Amino acid sequence: MKLAFGLLANNGGGMLTHMPLPGNPGIDAGSGCPSFDQRGVIRRQGLACDAGAVEYAPGAVTPWQYAPVVLR
Repeated sequence: MKLAFGLLANNGGGMLTHMPLPGNPGIDAGSGCPSFDQRGVIRRQGLACDAGAVEYAPGAVTPWQYAPVVLR
């Protein structure tokens, strides 16, 4: 079974993560998941929670806002 994940990237939260890509068999395949994923996104964005540390939630809003800091 081939799992499809995106590149290691800033998907929100405090650390870099690999986001599951559409068609990943881990999407909606979890059970007994915590209420939030590693990034702070609410679990169960579909029929069930996703297996793994990150919930597949395209366009999900995390509790953190990232803005560039410009110093002059």
